[in-house]
Amino acid sequence: MSHQILVVELCDCVTPTARKSSLSIRLRRSLSVLRYPICALRPTGVYGVPRPVQNSKWFDLVATVVRGEAVQCSRGGKEVHAADVAKAAGILLTADGIAGEAFNCYDRYVSEFDVATLAKELSGSTSQVVGEPKQPKHEIVTDKIRALGMEFGGDGLLSQTVAELVEGAKS
Repeated sequence: MSHQILVVELCDCVTPTARKSSLSIRLRRSLSVLRYPICALRPTGVYGVPRPVQNSKWFDLVATVVRGEAVQCSRGGKEVHAADVAKAAGILLTADGIAGEAFNCYDRYVSEFDVATLAKELSGSTSQVVGEPKQPKHEIVTDKIRALGMEFGGDGLLSQTVAELVEGAKS
């Protein structure tokens, strides 16, 4: 087992055209030339339940649903749970033969409609959810990190997160 230097690229895109990603690529290449084992983890939008719960990405949407008010859902994003990001980091920090590589960290596309509908079901709310589920124009390929054994939390982790937000909104 070897140990890596891990660069986590926290930006809104996963293409090297972004300034931060370009800098990260140059950093990885420079350190690799010096024989430092470095790789990059590239998470998309990160969700979870921070403390206080009101700081969560979807708290306002969920709280509105829990109160029984109508919500208009028109957006979505490529998301990964914070626990999955930590899990992916652990995998990369101990993997062999990945120096100089970048790994996309993305679980699924989550639309506001998905979150609001889950919140309505879990809370028993009478809220009207207006809109429809959005879909991404392009998927992000995660084959490289999955090949190292990464399994994302999927629907179960999203449902657990929304349930925690519902409980937080009720209190």
